Order: sequence, then structure tokens, then C-alpha cells
Amino acid sequence: MYKSFFIIFSFLIFDTALSAQTKEYKLITKTEGADFNYKGLKHIDDIKTREARRNIFNPIKGKFTVYVFMTTYKGLSFDNIEKDFHDILIVKTNKEQKIIDAYQHTLEWAELLYSFDLYRTSVKGLTLTNQFSIDKLKFLKPKYAKGMRCFNEQGILLF
Repeated sequence: MYKSFFIIFSFLIFDTALSAQTKEYKLITKTEGADFNYKGLKHIDDIKTREARRNIFNPIKGKFTVYVFMTTYKGLSFDNIEKDFHDILIVKTNKEQKIIDAYQHTLEWAELLYSFDLYRTSVKGLTLTNQFSIDKLKFLKPKYAKGMRCFNEQGILLF
């Protein structure tokens, strides 16, 4: 009897721990006839305010569909204080919902300001769907050599 209880209890704890680690990125906007602000993304390290960095992720005029997702979670800041963090994730698709490009960024960066937390997808051609797992995007830091500084968090995109 204790063995069955232990197995069920272990499963519940393991399941809860896994769900706590998977971020849910909720759709904020979907814009057709849009594109990414690549100039702003390229110079994100030069922008000092959170609001100005947030505006970089607003779509500009273009010929694609741009989705903006956001998640909120608790984390430790660089001064070891627990606070709310917001990750933003943008995805650009063609008319067939094939992913052309994507970026992920933490608006409140926990480290000292050497370089902001920005990752770019290293794959193209996947179909964007509800509950899309972000690990499929294989995010990398754009300013590093391919295969270095991988984004290793779990999350799903929710429409």
C-alpha cells in the first residue's frame, strides 16, 4: 500500500514540477501585412529603457503575418530578489503558417547590462500551431557562433 502511495505521490510531484518549468506564451497580437523591426533588433543593446525595448517587438509594415506572444513568471533578479519577469516571443510566418523567423527576449534582464537577453531561431519552415513547443525553434544568441549560447527553457505558444 505504501509503495502505491509513494508512486502516485512521486508522479504528482514530478508532474507539478514539469508543468511549473513549461512557460505558456499567450498570444498578444496577430498582425497581417507586417514584418519585424530588424533595425531595432540589431541595436537592442543600445536601448536602455524597458518600454523602448518592448516597442522593438511591435510589427512594422511588411508582407508577412507577425505574432507577438508573452509569458510572465517568477524569477530571481541579479540582486537575488524574487520578482515578475516577462518574456516576449515574436514569430513571422508566410500565408501557409510556415515560420520564417522568430525572436525571444526577456524584458527585465536579470544580469548586469552587458548584453540583453535576445535569442533568434536557427530553423525555418516549421508550421506554427496552437501549443507549438518553442524548443523546436532552437533559439541561439545571434551575436555568438552557431551552436553556442542555446536557449534551453521550455515553453508553448497558445493562441
